[in-house]
Amino acid sequence: MPIPLALEMLQLLHHQLPTGSPPTFSTIFRFITLASGLKDNILLVQAASHHPDSAPLVLSPAIQLFLAGSCDISESNVDTYWNVLRNVVWHGDGGASSIDMSLFTHHRWQHGIGEWYYFV
Repeated sequence: MPIPLALEMLQLLHHQLPTGSPPTFSTIFRFITLASGLKDNILLVQAASHHPDSAPLVLSPAIQLFLAGSCDISESNVDTYWNVLRNVVWHGDGGASSIDMSLFTHHRWQHGIGEWYYFV
């Protein structure tokens, strides 16, 4: 992700999140990386008419809880992160790392999320 785009997203999140919940670059990149690996799971609960090339407007409760726990953000802030970052998640290249895989493995079962189909 180009630095200007990352800065723009950081500023958008900063203005949209409640006071006391400042976003960090590491949280933004972790959110993008983890959510990118969950595209198939995100699509599972969308209406059959939803086009898979379009980022959904909402996430399921299980995905929201997973991202909140994995990214160490409040459940109420997941929607804000998703609204700002969803197009980057959907159309970007969010490469996974071994830390992401351990976070995924740790948090996915408690929220009923299946395998991660992101190959590194």
